[in-house]
Amino acid sequence: MIYHCLACGYSTDHPRSDGLGKVCGNTLRFNKQEFHLWRCDSCGSLIALDEVDFDDIYKDYSLAQNNPILKYLLRALIKRFENKMLNKDDCILDYGCNEGALIDLLKERGFQNVSGYDPYNSRFDSWPTKKFDWIISSHVIEHEADPAEHLKKCVQLLKAKGKILLDTPTADNIETFETKYSGLLHQPFHRVILSRKGMEELASKSKLKVTDLRDGIFNTKIPFMNASYMGKFGQTFEGRLDRFADLSVKQILIAYLKDPLLLFYGLFGYWFPHIKYRKLVESSYYLLERAD
Repeated sequence: MIYHCLACGYSTDHPRSDGLGKVCGNTLRFNKQEFHLWRCDSCGSLIALDEVDFDDIYKDYSLAQNNPILKYLLRALIKRFENKMLNKDDCILDYGCNEGALIDLLKERGFQNVSGYDPYNSRFDSWPTKKFDWIISSHVIEHEADPAEHLKKCVQLLKAKGKILLDTPTADNIETFETKYSGLLHQPFHRVILSRKGMEELASKSKLKVTDLRDGIFNTKIPFMNASYMGKFGQTFEGRLDRFADLSVKQILIAYLKDPLLLFYGLFGYWFPHIKYRKLVESSYYLLERAD
């Protein structure tokens, strides 16, 4: 078997033994099923090895629903970049917009020149016909079968001085294939989890360069919306990412009583982060610009 890295292009038929592993899925449907991964010997990116039917695995994908947690996170994202990077008259595309939550929130904040594209949503599946100042792609590229093709399509839609704001999990934070990392591994949905080196090499192939790197969408000042809390929460509930949206208030309160640290990180995790828990969910925002 030939192992090929979709980030840096490295191939081998003799991978390191510690670079191969397996993990169960972290949603209700797949939490009893094992999936195989390989860590690239060259760039450290993680590659999902099992073939999947995308239409099948996403037909009941609970995280695709517009839920309050997602909206809070997206609202925090807008506040972080508003005025500092995004201007109200910019032409903005949300690439992989799902149900359009970010588009609606941007318009509420006064951004009117906003569009969305998502091939899996009939409301947004028409390919854009204009160029954009900004393309926002939040937690999309890791779901793509070919991340290079994703960046290539983004470049096609950029104005000459346009920029891409891309949020994705970071393979550098995943030390092993243990269950505690199942939130980032998120099998079978994450096909390629890029390392920072892998992202730089992938960007270079698309004639892009990484000009800035920031904390991802999951680390905000909003109570219970920080990476340390979410990492601790995921570990408490066996790595089940979909539990964030379906737990009752009673179940959450019982969890706080059993483990007061969970409540502490919910309230203060942004200011007093726990590195171990934070790494379990942390992603990175890459600012990409044309290299030429």
